[in-house]
Amino acid sequence: MNTRQMEFAVEVAKEKSFTVAAHNLKVTQPSLSQTILNLENELGVQIFDRKHNLALTYAGEIYISKAKVILNLQKNLKDEISELVCNKKTLKIAFSQIGYAFTYKDIINFCKRFPKINVKIVQLNSSIAIKRAILNSYIDFGIFTLPIETDEISYEIIKKEKTYLAVSLNHKLSKKFQNSNEKYPKIKLSSLKKEKFILPRDSQRTRGLIDKIFLKNNFKPKISCEVESFSIAIQMVISGLGICFINSQFITEDIKNSIKLFDIDEPDLDKTLVLAYKKDKKLSKIFFELLDIIKS
Repeated sequence: MNTRQMEFAVEVAKEKSFTVAAHNLKVTQPSLSQTILNLENELGVQIFDRKHNLALTYAGEIYISKAKVILNLQKNLKDEISELVCNKKTLKIAFSQIGYAFTYKDIINFCKRFPKINVKIVQLNSSIAIKRAILNSYIDFGIFTLPIETDEISYEIIKKEKTYLAVSLNHKLSKKFQNSNEKYPKIKLSSLKKEKFILPRDSQRTRGLIDKIFLKNNFKPKISCEVESFSIAIQMVISGLGICFINSQFITEDIKNSIKLFDIDEPDLDKTLVLAYKKDKKLSKIFFELLDIIKS
């Protein structure tokens, strides 16, 4: 009984198909079938019930659960020995758009501090794609905003960023609070039913969160325009074409001087950025070094 047999058996158990498993493992189906048969002969018991869609037998359930633990330990051992002996490691990190905006400077600092670490940046078009890549072990870590929506991924919180309402300096709200001592005057979203909003497109996850907030406040917003970037939205706000939501990460000094920001007290719109990884992943010292740099 060896780890190659374990790897083959785990793949068959996952796919419930010798054909698909053989394709994934890049071996022939007869070779895979013979390997599993040899394993069962060594164990003296069947792992798979071939009469019932390759369901695991009771012995098979025990074997597969232990095989997964052993294979994971083997991978972690190789990673740690490689890191110890070679002092060199490749890290694959994927970002969401917001994740990259928040942390790209930190990644640059990490690379400068650990020049022997080969950091590979993987561009994926959504947090859903990043989570899928984590679960498939295609990447080591993902940086994106909550929610996670699966207990198979663990994470460390990196940053929390508040979301504000942005209006032009000529807007009636700006004039109403121009003498206020509050940096971000508080207003209720429900008081803005007559306003025109500049919102993200339906295809963006942020839009779904915003729609839920409007639903909670019992009104459907009047939409002036749907955009794909904060910079376009802000320019439209400055021009007086509507109001929009903006995260604190994107508020530069120039923006502060061009618009008025309000606290709408909607925590669900705030962004919580996380450094995420597969739940059973053994975390090395490199992970904690990266986390420390990003959080500092």
